[in-house]
Amino acid sequence: MQRILCGVETWCSARDLWVNPAKTEMILLTRRYKPEVVRSIRFYGQELHLIKQVKYLGVIIDSKLNWKQHVDAKCLKALLAFYQVRRVTNKTWGTSPKVTHWIYTAVI
Repeated sequence: MQRILCGVETWCSARDLWVNPAKTEMILLTRRYKPEVVRSIRFYGQELHLIKQVKYLGVIIDSKLNWKQHVDAKCLKALLAFYQVRRVTNKTWGTSPKVTHWIYTAVI
């Protein structure tokens, strides 16, 4: 991994590009119970730290390749949207049942 990151640094410097090492994260993807010890990896002179989960393109990926964190986050987001729509609609006032059903389907 260190060799590849040195190649990325060389490639970027040849093209006058820069990668922010403070925003760079490192995650070890494995299903092992106790993963092996990872040597320290340096990128642009800064040591990268190993993290447990990362968000990439809106998907939360954890080191065990488990979807629990992502599903929990999406369920929480749907519940918050549900309670916001619920405050707007009611049985006796608000929009018609057809429009209410459409709103629930569209939002959640």
